[in-house]
Amino acid sequence: QLKLGGAANAAPVTFNTTAGSGSIVEYTGIAQTVFASVNYRHLKLSGSGTKTFSGGTTVNNDLNITGSGITVSNANALTVSGNLNNSGTGTTTWGGNANTMTLTGNLLVTNNTTFTIGNTAVQVKTLNITGNVQVNPGCVINIGAFAAVNILSISGNLQVDGTFNMVQTFPGNVCNVTFSGASSNTVTSPGGTGTIGFNQITLTKGAVANVLDVQTPITMSS
Repeated sequence: QLKLGGAANAAPVTFNTTAGSGSIVEYTGIAQTVFASVNYRHLKLSGSGTKTFSGGTTVNNDLNITGSGITVSNANALTVSGNLNNSGTGTTTWGGNANTMTLTGNLLVTNNTTFTIGNTAVQVKTLNITGNVQVNPGCVINIGAFAAVNILSISGNLQVDGTFNMVQTFPGNVCNVTFSGASSNTVTSPGGTGTIGFNQITLTKGAVANVLDVQTPITMSS
């Protein structure tokens, strides 16, 4: 495990990791640069403050956000081949200028945390999630108070026992949701405690037999 606590973290001349090794790079400081690499295995953002990605980055396993009040500032492509686990304290802000994150695994919001999409006007954040989105009791996924129409694409299921709110101010401060993939999706609240609000839902499911099965009350703004 490599722990980095300094503010400026330039990419090393050579940075290699071994597939399957479980190696972790952890940023533990207050406000830090996350150096760009395609060789991260597990990436952990602890500490606090803003973590600024310096370039296009690939995390070959999980991205774990465990810090307090973390702002992820990223204007570059980010690929995560595992899960994004948001389990720190307070609010994690997925911010910075426009960019796209491709997440092969699941987006998991746990431990009474909030995951807020967007912190800059006009800068569209795009999150493409191949797996599921899970919002545990006491947790929130919402939109920052900035004029942008963000995009969330989910190929798996949406499971909410906390709050999932894709509307900050209608119509210009929202996140539109697409349920994609060649299979059916579900929207559920297993514990019956979920509050779910959408602005716009788009289905790109391929075959007519692939459906969105909404098994819990939702609200729509458009």
